[in-house]
Amino acid sequence: MKRFCIMIALLILSLCSCTSEPLTSLESGIISNIPLEIRAEDINAKAALLTNTWSGPLGIYRVQNNLIYFYDYSSDTVIPLCNKPNCKHEGDDCNAYVPGSHWITGDSKFLYLYSADGKTAPKIIQTNHDGTNRNDKAIISGNYSLLDGFKLDGLFCFCAQYAVEGKDSVEPITKMALLAVDTNTNTIKEIYSEEVDTSYSYKFLGVSTGNAIFQKMSETKPLTSYSQAALDAEMNGHDCKIYSVELQSGIISELINDKSYNIDPVIMDADKLYYHSRKDSQIKSYDLKTKKVNIITENLSGYIVFLDTPYVDGKLLFQKDNATTDAYAKPLKENETFYVNTNNGEIKKVAFMIDQGEGHKCPFLGFVGITPDRFIVETEQSVDWSKVITESGIQMFPKDSIGKSVFGIIRKDDFWQETYNFIAVEWFVSKDTGKEEGGISYVTN
Repeated sequence: MKRFCIMIALLILSLCSCTSEPLTSLESGIISNIPLEIRAEDINAKAALLTNTWSGPLGIYRVQNNLIYFYDYSSDTVIPLCNKPNCKHEGDDCNAYVPGSHWITGDSKFLYLYSADGKTAPKIIQTNHDGTNRNDKAIISGNYSLLDGFKLDGLFCFCAQYAVEGKDSVEPITKMALLAVDTNTNTIKEIYSEEVDTSYSYKFLGVSTGNAIFQKMSETKPLTSYSQAALDAEMNGHDCKIYSVELQSGIISELINDKSYNIDPVIMDADKLYYHSRKDSQIKSYDLKTKKVNIITENLSGYIVFLDTPYVDGKLLFQKDNATTDAYAKPLKENETFYVNTNNGEIKKVAFMIDQGEGHKCPFLGFVGITPDRFIVETEQSVDWSKVITESGIQMFPKDSIGKSVFGIIRKDDFWQETYNFIAVEWFVSKDTGKEEGGISYVTN
């Protein structure tokens, strides 16, 4: 199911600006009895999803192809985050070079990055906003594999997995755990762990008021027949459970237990869950503090998918998944992007579409980055259509078919009012080597 990724643990990392030796994690499965203290700042903070783009007070930072790039608000220019003259931006001597970098975030003082190059142990890196004064803040030893994550105030929350030897089986057992790493006290605590139930998929939704929120859904089964009725029966029959794990104590509490017909998909923003009920043709919200359910909008039948940045400025962004709602239509119907105003329930289609060349366009996919007054949006995809594969009406894009992406900076008011005045930024990729050439080229529309 494309709306569900397997995320099978949570790793909590608390980062600070201290200059002590980097904290090295315990081996997987070892439990510390040192009490964990969750600060009020982290309980009250809104969890922010970690991505390869972070919007800071002076500009926008992005990691791509092992380099940090910086978009300066004041000059509307983009450069590698390196102040060394004649630097080729290829090695550890370069301030912008971070091998195996996956995400970047920051606060008023520092940038934080996750580096996993496959050669050394994964680590959390701290630097100044200009890329200087780099320090390793946490080294992830053992056999943890980190997946998606969120940032609170001083806590970084990650999905992770690890394997242990089975007692009665040759095959290793995959474990899921809730761990806490506190660099203020240099302690690690395993709050919660269990053996993964392979008949379920796990999704880490976020962190709210001192609780990690998970979704657990039974896996897809083979269709009984190739028909819309059989597909609907399968899609609507999954067990769906939402539960919380308290960071302080590890206590588990079940919040929602229902079928996917009534709660799918699910996303989280701040202290609320948002989900679609195909049964009622409604989008609903669930308040994690009061446990109350509220109807956001009605008369929304069929399947939908929430975007990766689903809740912005009081608007909930989603796609109508027409290819699933009418899966056997010939030709398949294109998906469409909409948003619903959570204050009045009004639904409006997003007019903007991504230009893929040769007359092809695809629906808006979400915001790459968000600042207080601007959005970063993917505006163009350079596609070699001779390499695109079409099977049963479904288009598949091999890696070498995508040559270039253009990302536009646009003011929020202009986007919502459909006045698409972008400042375009291009990331070039060599078709011969697959590597970036010449950094970033700044282009003005």
